Amino acid sequence: MIDNRNLQRLSQLYLYTAREIAQDDMKTAQTVTGLPVDFLSWLRDADLNAIANATEAVPVLSFQPRLPHHLLSRLLKSPAEVNDAAVMLGVKTDASLTD
Repeated sequence: MIDNRNLQRLSQLYLYTAREIAQDDMKTAQTVTGLPVDFLSWLRDADLNAIANATEAVPVLSFQPRLPHHLLSRLLKSPAEVNDAAVMLGVKTDASLTD
């Protein structure tokens, strides 16, 4: 059986990180997370307790993979190809390929 506390914690970590990115640069936050601007605006200004309360109210993950299914399937076999695809999707820039 799935422990909902683990799902809530994973959602919290994701949203806390999205919050940090949004506080730094909203455009980057939207590109990296795929979250809508109105939600990112709320998240940017939300306190950590509000985020924790939001994730406790939902018994599933609050996010989904950013890469399409076919790229996720290839991730372990060919990370370089997935990295190149991430550049095309705008998730990474050419300059960050060596990161």
